[in-house]
Amino acid sequence: MTKANNPLENNTPLDFVEKTIETYRQKLEEELENEKKRLLKEKGEAFNRLNLMEKNSIEKVEQEWYEKELAIKMRVSEREKQLHSQLNEVMKTLKTSGRVARIVEEIVEEIVP
Repeated sequence: MTKANNPLENNTPLDFVEKTIETYRQKLEEELENEKKRLLKEKGEAFNRLNLMEKNSIEKVEQEWYEKELAIKMRVSEREKQLHSQLNEVMKTLKTSGRVARIVEEIVEEIVP
């Protein structure tokens, strides 16, 4: 094999530097791509965590409002029962008062001609 045909013997120091630079550039590009993929994966995971936190927050608030609404409905129901009870007492009193009113009217009619 002649010197011109042997690729190992044709390498100059500049060829070696260029090849080293190219190898290093390829390695850096590969690391850059891997880093981009890693960061995109982390970004996706962060968005997923954020979405989960948002969902949990919304569910928590909805549950709190449900419990508050339920408590209000129970208080309204209890208050309605109290009002009905009081109304029944007032109606009983009015019926009694109606009799008293008639008696008073009869007395007044007897006294005042």
